[in-house]
Amino acid sequence: MGRVRVPLVPSRLRWAAVAVVAAGIVAAAVSPSTGQAVRGPLGVVGADKYLHALGFGGFAFVLAYALARRDPTVAAVAVLVGTVVFGLAIELLQLPLAHRSFDWLDLVADAVGATVVAVCWRVAAVRVRFHRVEVGGMESLGEAE
Repeated sequence: MGRVRVPLVPSRLRWAAVAVVAAGIVAAAVSPSTGQAVRGPLGVVGADKYLHALGFGGFAFVLAYALARRDPTVAAVAVLVGTVVFGLAIELLQLPLAHRSFDWLDLVADAVGATVVAVCWRVAAVRVRFHRVEVGGMESLGEAE
């Protein structure tokens, strides 16, 4: 079976996506919460833990895409470590806020989202072939297939 061709936008755009997602997570992390504990699906953990896993999974995905030209194993490890460190930074940022708090379980949920994406990225890497695309006159220079 052949490889799946996936468009690879210029590096600057990929890193801009990482910055936008990170900024969104920071904005959500410092804004006041409702303070109401809402149970997530299956009633095992709070809905906020699912949101953490999804949000940081999204961050991990755009980070993996930004690192698409790297060795897939190196990229997967960098994504996992980078996302968990970012999650820890967010928790530390919330520490002094009166309306937020540091929560180890939030960090665990962040790590779960990052781990799922990193593992899937590494597994899928053998089936993907990135190809350069030009976006608005900006070409992915130096990023051959």
